[in-house]
Amino acid sequence: MEHPHIVNELEDISVLEPLDVPGVELLSQLLQLCQAKPDIKTAQLLEYFRDTEQGKQLAKLMCWEHHVASNAAADVFLDSIEKLLNNFVEKRTEFLLQKARIKQITHQERQELLAILNG
Repeated sequence: MEHPHIVNELEDISVLEPLDVPGVELLSQLLQLCQAKPDIKTAQLLEYFRDTEQGKQLAKLMCWEHHVASNAAADVFLDSIEKLLNNFVEKRTEFLLQKARIKQITHQERQELLAILNG
């Protein structure tokens, strides 16, 4: 929120689409908005979501002291995205392995599992 320009550090925001994690939908909305309006400022982001549930959440986040230096914001952002994605892949792998154990895995899921394990 404080550094909307760091969205440019993430090559493809669509990587977040399969994630079913609280807050990811709002994060995706923020990233899309920041990509569409590269010069957007924090106040404009808050104004965009004013009088919405997301706006209330963002206002709380803006009050949170994260202790991240400005020059480290992009690295922290990318590390956070990487953790989200790694967590998703880990959970998806476990889900597919469980389906394979009970022999209820589809051909497509088996290929996905092999791609993850060989990736």
